[in-house]
Amino acid sequence: MTSTFMLLNLVIATAICLRLILFRREGGTHRPLAGLLAYVLTVASGAFALAILLLFLLPAFTQAAIDLLLASLGYAQTLLNLVLCVAIFAMRGNVVELFRRSDDITDNPITRWLRKEKWL
Repeated sequence: MTSTFMLLNLVIATAICLRLILFRREGGTHRPLAGLLAYVLTVASGAFALAILLLFLLPAFTQAAIDLLLASLGYAQTLLNLVLCVAIFAMRGNVVELFRRSDDITDNPITRWLRKEKWL
């Protein structure tokens, strides 16, 4: 059962990482904070996927390292990874769109913060 969650998390985290890496702005404006958020999500999901992959490929890990990783892989973590993956794919990798309000009358503070183009 744990192995199933590990493989599922590996696939989901890899999908998140690759989708964010392959995002294209297509002439859009570069937004530093949105880029930073995308970078952090890419690195975090890639590191998570790499850690799981290494557990499968290098069985010489210490039991403490294996237990620590397995403790973070549960139903809740798998569900969070799945929801984040679906949201990122639905927005075609655009992390700013994750925070846009549906009525679009006024942007919420997070969207305004991520859309800021210049800081100085």
